[in-house]
Amino acid sequence: MSKKKLEEFLPSCEIPPAANQLELHVYNPDHELVSYLKEKKILVQAYSPLGSSGSPLIKDETVVAVAEKYGLSAADVLLGWLGAFAPVWHRLKLMI
Repeated sequence: MSKKKLEEFLPSCEIPPAANQLELHVYNPDHELVSYLKEKKILVQAYSPLGSSGSPLIKDETVVAVAEKYGLSAADVLLGWLGAFAPVWHRLKLMI
């Protein structure tokens, strides 16, 4: 859910949402929304952190180069980025 949508309905919520599922990956880090969610104590839940079918993420030149350098898969690199990107208070609760 976007920041705009959240700002529209949060003031009238008795119980705010516990989590917000958003597209979150190296091509779409959405820093502003993630910061807003942290401020509101709403858990960030990433969907499609590896991209959808046919997505360029898993074949991204930089992702593949990092994976090869460290003997990892491209998926390992993308999920590692997600874990490193997540605010510390979200890191243990990060749901993928």
